Amino acid sequence: MFKKIYFLLLVLIYISSSYLLKANAVESDNQIIKHLTIYVPGAIGGGYDHTAKAFREILLEENLVEEVKIIHIIGAGGTLALTHFIHNDFNNEYTVLLGGRSMMGAALYNNSQVSILQTTAIARLNGKPLAIAVPIDSPIDTVEDLFDGMHTDISLIKWIGGSAGAADNLFLKDLLNIMNLDFGEVNYHPVPGGGSAVSEQLVLGRYTAAISTLDELLGAYSDDLIRIIAVTSSQRVNYIDAPTLTEKGIELSLLDWHGVFVSQKTDTLIKQRLNDVITQLANNSKWQSILENRQWENNFLVGQAFVDFVKEEQFTLSTKFQQRPSSKDAKDNFNEQIESLLNNPYRWAIYIALVCFLLLITLFILKWQSIRREVRLQNNLKRVELENQHNKDKLAEKISGISHHIEQEFIKWQLTATEKEIALMLLKGLTFKDIAKARCKSERTVRQQAGAIYAKSSLANRSDLAAYFLEDFMAP
Repeated sequence: MFKKIYFLLLVLIYISSSYLLKANAVESDNQIIKHLTIYVPGAIGGGYDHTAKAFREILLEENLVEEVKIIHIIGAGGTLALTHFIHNDFNNEYTVLLGGRSMMGAALYNNSQVSILQTTAIARLNGKPLAIAVPIDSPIDTVEDLFDGMHTDISLIKWIGGSAGAADNLFLKDLLNIMNLDFGEVNYHPVPGGGSAVSEQLVLGRYTAAISTLDELLGAYSDDLIRIIAVTSSQRVNYIDAPTLTEKGIELSLLDWHGVFVSQKTDTLIKQRLNDVITQLANNSKWQSILENRQWENNFLVGQAFVDFVKEEQFTLSTKFQQRPSSKDAKDNFNEQIESLLNNPYRWAIYIALVCFLLLITLFILKWQSIRREVRLQNNLKRVELENQHNKDKLAEKISGISHHIEQEFIKWQLTATEKEIALMLLKGLTFKDIAKARCKSERTVRQQAGAIYAKSSLANRSDLAAYFLEDFMAP
């Protein structure tokens, strides 16, 4: 009986201690967060960086977090940052990833093995309009001018924007579809990491137009280096004298968005604490001022509503990258061929044989191209060497002929050695003063010697002397 009572006391003590530890953990969790790390999938000065710095600014000013560290990982439109984040263990750390439509689109475009759905969505922070811009000295004054140029010859319009698959890249694709233009013919240059690189390249005049998030273009716009000719929001943006596309009869609008994500391994209490902190930030007046000043829309979402939104975005974007067959018959035939191949009992041998055959063909083509390229380069090198040698010989021959002709004329005129030297200086264009200085003689002496040269050659002056020899080398 005593043992049973003792055992029950131990059980009660264990349960009580567990409850107290949990209560202490919750109480500790309600205190200010000591350290928060934000992973930014882009360059400094890019759209994600702007959001991260504004996020950090309010967290620190309102004492929601003691220290905030920002880590930038650039590449593949944010896919590298997403991969790094997913494959690291942040279960006991306050570590978040900024993500959005551009990251999701880039991952799908690059056929990445990682997805934003492999993280836990916490909250959506803002909505960002995109903008179409041209250099300040561009002959394109309005978005109608740009559209006219695209309809005339789409390949002549050189575009610059975000990474392939990013929000700006996909929006341009949707725009061209509405305009009945082929996106495959567009001259588009993606800038990995975004940031100020888009506006800098546009200012240098290397591109006709740019499409990017508005906040990435505001710096150059404020400095009167670029002109924004359209925005992608449903309504005009304050302080920006640019129409929406819907005003111009194009029923297309878009707000890029940025949200906060954590690892799926993150502790539940940490997730809840981050949820509470971000909710406090969203309701903060200073954050509202930042949204207004930076032309960001307040589209805050948190919890399950944001989780559902991310899933819907993933589905919407994935449909944009699905390849649709040109006809039903082609699709049926293709499926039948695939099914027949898969059901073949010797299918693995066929696979290996096909791969080996393709490899051999590829190696043969590469070797043949390499040999042709080497022969072509050798022939070009020999031709250039022969041309250079021929030109050198012709030049040497001409120089020798000129010198010989001048010397023969000097002999015919019976010039002395001194007079020959002065005559050559006169032909080179030296003045009497220069000749006198070079020969350490007076200018008067040089003039007298020049007069003797003119007398012996029956020429009047320096101009006649130069013309005498120049005439011999002019074509009839």
